[in-house]
Amino acid sequence: MWNAETGVELAAQSDHEADVYAVAFNPGGRYLATAGYDRLIHLRESECGESLKVLHGHVDWVFAVAFSEDGETLASGSGDGTIRFWDVATGECTRTHRRQRTVSGLSFHEHLLASTAPSTCGTGRPACWRASCVRQRAARGRMSR
Repeated sequence: MWNAETGVELAAQSDHEADVYAVAFNPGGRYLATAGYDRLIHLRESECGESLKVLHGHVDWVFAVAFSEDGETLASGSGDGTIRFWDVATGECTRTHRRQRTVSGLSFHEHLLASTAPSTCGTGRPACWRASCVRQRAARGRMSR
């Protein structure tokens, strides 16, 4: 973690077993999510970097993490082709959205979740869902766009 104004390193986390590819602060800045090659997501106290919860579930590298605007949900995207939604308070995976390819970027805005996937031939396109529709489809067992 760095001071954005001075460039001074404040803390370095070393409890991931391999490279970290994604980081995100919750809306209030109290928590930091880190994720990467080891397929794990750490929810941390941002001031000291202490890992409070470790989220398990992805079976490939985790490339993206994003907090919902209310800070209650964390979304994660992985090389396993899934977007997982986590309850921040409990650390439980509440639903999984299956994609056809690696999920490399995520961003929440109000009730929307945007995602993107890399492409080797230049055809990777962003996708966008209403978060409420994803929840409804999960409840009905249909997780397609």
